[in-house]
Amino acid sequence: MSLKGIVQGATNRVASKVGALNSKTSELGEARLGICQSCPLFKASSSKCEECGCFMKTKVLARSSRCPLNKW
Repeated sequence: MSLKGIVQGATNRVASKVGALNSKTSELGEARLGICQSCPLFKASSSKCEECGCFMKTKVLARSSRCPLNKW
């Protein structure tokens, strides 16, 4: 994930915590996270992907991010 994507994901994660995230991005993140949670490479204990090493609760909120396995 690019630096821009990391910043976007982190900014959107903070916005979601304070109720300021727009609904379209929130819905996208929820859908992506649901896909990740059904993947055997997703570790629920850390919310981390074993394939890319990213923290998925942040990555899914970066609109420009992609799944390395092309699941979303």
